[in-house]
Amino acid sequence: MTEPFRPPLLIVADSPEALTDLCGISLLERMRRIVLQLGFREAMILSNSVKAVATHVAKESWQRADVSLTFQERTGAKVTVGDILDYLATLRVASDGQILIVFAGFYCDERLLRSLAAAQANTALIDSDPPSSIAPLLENSDTHSSRLLCAALLSGEWLSRKNRAGTLVEEITSDTMAGRIARVDAARQQAYVASMRRSVRPVFFPAPSFERRQLAERLLRDATQKGVLDFPAIVHAPIEKWLVSHLCRTTITPNQITLGTGVLGLGVTLLYACGYLWAGVSLALVIGVLDGIDGKLARLKAQTTKLGKREHDLDYFVETSWWMALAYHFQATGQIRYAYVIFFAFFAFHRLERMAIQAVQRRIGRNLDDFAPFDRLVRIVAGRRNIYTWLFTFFLVIGAPATGFIWLCFWGMASAVIASIGSFAPSDEPACAKWAGEGEPIRGLIVAGTDWRRVWGRPAISVSLLADLSLSLDADVFMQVNAEGNRRILNVLLAAGDFQSGDRVLELYCGGGNFTLPIAQRTKEIVAVEGYRSSIANAKLNAQKNSIDNIRWICSAVPKAVAELKRKREQFTKIVLDPPRAGAKGLEADLAALRANQIFYISCNPTTLARDLNALTKHSYRLRMVQPIDFFPQTFHVETLAVVER
Repeated sequence: MTEPFRPPLLIVADSPEALTDLCGISLLERMRRIVLQLGFREAMILSNSVKAVATHVAKESWQRADVSLTFQERTGAKVTVGDILDYLATLRVASDGQILIVFAGFYCDERLLRSLAAAQANTALIDSDPPSSIAPLLENSDTHSSRLLCAALLSGEWLSRKNRAGTLVEEITSDTMAGRIARVDAARQQAYVASMRRSVRPVFFPAPSFERRQLAERLLRDATQKGVLDFPAIVHAPIEKWLVSHLCRTTITPNQITLGTGVLGLGVTLLYACGYLWAGVSLALVIGVLDGIDGKLARLKAQTTKLGKREHDLDYFVETSWWMALAYHFQATGQIRYAYVIFFAFFAFHRLERMAIQAVQRRIGRNLDDFAPFDRLVRIVAGRRNIYTWLFTFFLVIGAPATGFIWLCFWGMASAVIASIGSFAPSDEPACAKWAGEGEPIRGLIVAGTDWRRVWGRPAISVSLLADLSLSLDADVFMQVNAEGNRRILNVLLAAGDFQSGDRVLELYCGGGNFTLPIAQRTKEIVAVEGYRSSIANAKLNAQKNSIDNIRWICSAVPKAVAELKRKREQFTKIVLDPPRAGAKGLEADLAALRANQIFYISCNPTTLARDLNALTKHSYRLRMVQPIDFFPQTFHVETLAVVER
């Protein structure tokens, strides 16, 4: 199979950041393993301390194949455009050729670098909406999403137009915010991983301080845990994580654990065949824990290999040998007359189930165990090696091992039937792709669930707000359908608010930034709160595109965010809120505690608006104006702006 073309790779590895150890390996070594998996075979390391870095990478690699490295020393506090141009000159890269630059002082998810390496144009890796889980790791960094730069794909022509003395990160940041460089946005990447049966948000973050290192390592360990587990695996999970947290600091590799577990598994087969059922089941219970360690360790230390990917085949062979050995034992001892018949029926059903699971994964890109809530529920108790072992152990304890074997086999057959029926559910994937690819009038399509989101085509909407300000929003982000009415209510709000450079504004239910950005252009700072993550991500990108950087974004349920702002005793001169039809019942006291002089309430429901305005008057506010705007002519719906002040 032909490997994809890869541009020249430059790894910026400054000491001590790039040598920071996380889970047994440095960030530089982790980066080296990741780029090897991406198909890179050589790279240049640019460092402010070549001797220390070269000594570090000279350590024997755990793989036979490796990335061939050359080193170049640099001076100065920051990487400059000239440093990169000098590297390109040594490679004789054409002006239209590209170079991939990665900073080894960051942890970076492999999926993000894969997407960046596949880009065609000048592209920077950003995160428009870093998840709260990594927020503490960004505290000592410039956490503005567009300025936290981990990697970029740049052309020689782009670099040649820049000042050689210019700081590379600042030049990339400037062009990214201005829209002259494309983005790979971590917040918009597919989070669902079929092999993991769960969503794992791809992230990147800078080398953590010593105090934050345990948090970073915990995040990495948590990301190795698969989802939708059977009941025994749920019990095993904390034990496996504890073992992995210690094994990762040793030289033991995942493949060694795989082979060792396989040998122990064959020992179970021998014990079962010889009739030592208690010894066999005890060892099988231990293997139930060990079986999850190799995969976790491989994901944690970026040690995935082709041999490791065949682990499930070895597991299947060993597991099948257990049940065959039990069939042999019960047939030979006369405890079950048709033990072989039961086993072969069980084996046939199990093969059918594996074929069904593979067919569904090829068709929809999702594991059958995680296809729907019912499938996730079934997975907890469905026939799997852990379930079979626990079930057999129960019957062994009550003195009925032969009955336990029969139950084990029929439980597996029932599970296979349920899984096979589910595999016949039709897939909408081809129809969605065809529909979105037909062009006008359908430009794109978004389908989303509780933890997943699929996009076909280009489902973006352009919204003009002011003469010098427009938004680009995904189709699933809330926006007023009446564009002219929206511009009118925005102008009424701006006139009534008379927002000044000294104002500190709080906006609740900010959506995609419809009111946020125009207000931010006129004020000192605006704190924008929204509970829908995609809306926040869209709003952040629009703020960057329009070079607006005085917005503090909070992705949270509004009542929770307001309560937290009250607890911190934050104060605002003005508050803007645009709640859904249900209104903002229960927020009145907390809003009053923020001590705003004016509150601007945009409502699409006169009933809840009247209720909430009445509640605000009980907290020393008085109604100053009400301006209805007919967004929906010839219907009873009306959009209203109300202003209260004190």
